[in-house]
Amino acid sequence: MRSTVALAFIFSALVSAESVPPLIKSVTLRGTLLKVNLTTQVGQPFDADAIDKDVHQLWSTGRFGDIRVETGQQPDGTEVIFNVVDAPRPEQHKAPPGDLHLRVKTVNFAGDPGIDPTQLRRALRALKARRIIPRVPGLWSGWRLLPDYSPEAVESDLGRLRSLYLSKGYFDATVRIDNTELREKDADVTFFVRSGPRYETSEPIPQVCSSLLAQRRNAERHGIIDFAATLYVQPSADSSNAVNLTTGIDHGPHYRIGRINFTGLHHYSDALVRSNLLVDEGQWLDELQLRKSADRINQAEMFDPITSASIALHTNEKTGIADITIHLKERKRGSWNLSGPVGPASFAGPLEGSISSRLPPWGRGLLELSSYTASLSLIAFAQPLVPVLSILPKGTLIPVLAFSRPFTPGEGWKSGFSIVPQLGWQASAILYATSQIQHRLLPLLSGDRGLVPELPVTVEGPNTTGTMVCEPPAPRFMPLRTAASFGVRLLSVLTGL
Repeated sequence: MRSTVALAFIFSALVSAESVPPLIKSVTLRGTLLKVNLTTQVGQPFDADAIDKDVHQLWSTGRFGDIRVETGQQPDGTEVIFNVVDAPRPEQHKAPPGDLHLRVKTVNFAGDPGIDPTQLRRALRALKARRIIPRVPGLWSGWRLLPDYSPEAVESDLGRLRSLYLSKGYFDATVRIDNTELREKDADVTFFVRSGPRYETSEPIPQVCSSLLAQRRNAERHGIIDFAATLYVQPSADSSNAVNLTTGIDHGPHYRIGRINFTGLHHYSDALVRSNLLVDEGQWLDELQLRKSADRINQAEMFDPITSASIALHTNEKTGIADITIHLKERKRGSWNLSGPVGPASFAGPLEGSISSRLPPWGRGLLELSSYTASLSLIAFAQPLVPVLSILPKGTLIPVLAFSRPFTPGEGWKSGFSIVPQLGWQASAILYATSQIQHRLLPLLSGDRGLVPELPVTVEGPNTTGTMVCEPPAPRFMPLRTAASFGVRLLSVLTGL
């Protein structure tokens, strides 16, 4: 059921323009324990505009479904009472019953959004449908993958919508969950949005975000891991529709790296894994370089993917030292694979079946056998798109025995090669060159995308309290980078691998 929103001001006495406004005797906020800094204060003259600002501030929290203001005239002043009712939250009465699995079919916007709903839907992440097959106007509506419904997903995108309005200068906007309808398999989510006026800012908000992201990056280079940014919004004296923006930074102490430890190493040496790190003991703790180091370990494909939960920091404020523990889980020693082309074999590759196994943990350095893999493959219908570049012999069924050392960023030129006796040194050279080109160029083309987290910024103003998310910019020339990445990946197809 859609919540009813009511706003009423009840005055027990009218005060003429010529008379002196009464003083406020008491201010009461009923119906919530939320701490709100109200403009209306005891001892101040009664001001209806100040009360209206307080109502806007309460609406902007998105916590309430009904707000009513009552005033009462007393001999020694005026009583002001704010009566609020919490808005119904999805997790209180809209959780899927039992183990029912629901998909979000539609997301709607009610009220006065002020922004094109298409743009609002682009801001969604958890509730956004993914288009698998593009639509053809007039012929085919396409195929979309609907997102899973959960109260956490709704709350997450609710925060993103609030952030979008703040980033566009709608500092009085109200965004809250209006209604959630659950059916047998689908869920329809409706957000209530009242944008309010759009303010002119003293500085473009994207420029503010760029500056804050740059300051955080500079702090990371000097070992600061606790970084909090605040954006202060103050009315401008020049115009009622303009605001001045200032920023404040609060950060923690600087840390240097103490010890770097690994857990879960059974078949690989500490030196092999440590060679992928871009940080070292005694250096400033640079979180971006630490995330890049984890990404380099993931590229080696020796362990299950490392996430932020896999890295533990043990800090000591007194000494300024932070120890790092990286939890690793080795992948299974053996594996099998069966793959076939999606489309013509000349373009999408041959039909291939293989079994592989990691060698025993003997040796060190280049001869560390656990970093090698032995595989036996059967390749059928190998018809490369460019036969001149093919490294495979002609035949209907081709057996291939190979000893490979997968590419490891820390090992560089000493990895990424395969020894294939029946194909000769020419094939091994082509495999080596292809592997080096792919694994070296692809990270450069993708840049730091996915490695730089968003920056939450607290927004504070007379009528505003919220969180705005500053997103890191995409690498320059991204369309060209994407096309180049596709070309690099096409190398294996051209050689018939």
